[in-house]
Amino acid sequence: FSVGITVAQIIDFLSSHAHSAVIRSENNKLLVPDNVIDQLVLWHSEDQRMKMNEAIVVKFDSNKVTSQMFHDIITLANRINSCLWQDDHTLTIALNPVGF
Repeated sequence: FSVGITVAQIIDFLSSHAHSAVIRSENNKLLVPDNVIDQLVLWHSEDQRMKMNEAIVVKFDSNKVTSQMFHDIITLANRINSCLWQDDHTLTIALNPVGF
């Protein structure tokens, strides 16, 4: 999908290159199974839902960085709109490199 191929193009390709054993007898048309079509549509909708960002991921050592220090870092990262994700339990943060 990321190279501009649509679900309809994939289904058309599968239909036109299918084995003759999958020809539907009532109208002599090649048939792509409904579950395959449904899965392609689902993958496409998931692909549209997600957004890929470049990020810098930093995992802090809990022996060197306290929870308060980690939250101070998060506050600063949020202030400059650089925090993409954080995990307080593992002291891990994903930062937008453009914010630096």
